[in-house]
Amino acid sequence: MKPSLSIGIEEEYQTIDPVSFDLRSHIAAEIIAKGKRQLDEQVKAEMHQSVVEVGTGVCRNIKEARADACVQCGECEPKCTQHLKIMEEMRFATEAFKKG
Repeated sequence: MKPSLSIGIEEEYQTIDPVSFDLRSHIAAEIIAKGKRQLDEQVKAEMHQSVVEVGTGVCRNIKEARADACVQCGECEPKCTQHLKIMEEMRFATEAFKKG
């Protein structure tokens, strides 16, 4: 039996005070709660209180991970020279990959 491998994409961000540029706790800023409302479980608190993690779920391949990483911000659609409905297609791709 072949081993089953998985992949995920993870980004970590430092939260800083906009005036002093000192590290700032994400707990006081409520950034985790707001992020979860927009991105569900893709946003997580890290061990250090100034670090916020945004990541995909556990994916079977890079195509699935890329579809899962889309945050539906919409910035890509106006830039698309083919006038594709990218957000709609990414939602479709994510659902298709989840079904297998």
